[in-house]
Amino acid sequence: MGITQFNGTVFGGPANRNGFSLNGHPILRALPVDESSGPSRSNSFNPFGVIGDVIGKIWTLPNDVIGLGLGLAGWALGGDAPTLGYNAIQFTNNPLLGSLPDITFGNVINYDTDQINDINPSYTADVGLGSHEMGHTYQYQFLGPLFLPFYGAAELLPGTNPFEVGADNYALAHPPGG
Repeated sequence: MGITQFNGTVFGGPANRNGFSLNGHPILRALPVDESSGPSRSNSFNPFGVIGDVIGKIWTLPNDVIGLGLGLAGWALGGDAPTLGYNAIQFTNNPLLGSLPDITFGNVINYDTDQINDINPSYTADVGLGSHEMGHTYQYQFLGPLFLPFYGAAELLPGTNPFEVGADNYALAHPPGG
């Protein structure tokens, strides 16, 4: 009884297009995301519904501040101006990332290149970089300020970080332009 699964494509396990379910009945329905950047409407969704999406974006604002600081500093040093897509404010060609290909803080994604729709090898599969990071945005919206400590704790566990597996699962279910 109780909440049986939270969107398996974000936190691992099989896809659940209805987000939260209570004894098999959906609590938060799926919502398509912007077609202009990211997965197509035909196979993408927001696992939180409209109200959950707004609450999640407010809940993760402290993380957004970190991402915006990194992105704005990179922009000031020659990176690209911010754009919207993949459920986030995106900064591409951020010179501050060094060898790190991308990083998400809340609903802000910083990339070291402008190839955000490319397929890249990730932790468990070859996935779309932007789609993988979009999976992280939903994880942040669910956990808010708790995401970073939970992610850090998961890094200490043996094996692949479950947050990375979940983001890969999301990206596999929602390929760029797919």
